[in-house]
Amino acid sequence: MRKRPAPHGYTLIEMLIVIAIVALLATISFPVFGQFRNMAGYAACISNMRIMHVGFNTYMQDHEMVWPQLPEEGYDDEEREWKWWYEKLKDYGVAKTNWVCPSDDTHRGEANDDSGEEIYTSSYVPTTFDDSPSTAFRWNQPWVLERGGFHKKRQGPNMLMPDGTIQQGPSMMAP
Repeated sequence: MRKRPAPHGYTLIEMLIVIAIVALLATISFPVFGQFRNMAGYAACISNMRIMHVGFNTYMQDHEMVWPQLPEEGYDDEEREWKWWYEKLKDYGVAKTNWVCPSDDTHRGEANDDSGEEIYTSSYVPTTFDDSPSTAFRWNQPWVLERGGFHKKRQGPNMLMPDGTIQQGPSMMAP
């Protein structure tokens, strides 16, 4: 009696079953990827705000505990104001990318305009305090507010508090 050699390879039916299982698993897992992307954007936003806290704290230590002061005349151009904030804190570890929340679709990916000039935008608004030493620590008032609730399933914008914690702001949506 002669032995039959073992077949090499897979049959068509085995391959179709494997493809069907992989397709089913992919179909089930795709909605989860969106949730992971939202959670990663939220975590990056929190990280940006913590970096800002370190930058503001270090700036104030170097400047006798005085909050950075915008020029008295202020800015009528929002881009010039963001550039001013960026220039003030860049030496303290706050990069241009830290001013934009990854979940903010209106500002994400903007770096240059058509002429090649740099664009300065921000997803965050720093609070303006007076120039008295330690004013930024006196009240439990946020140092930085997120411009909008960019994170799905989260009610309000993030707020950076003086102690470095991030709190959820009130929802701006009508009930």
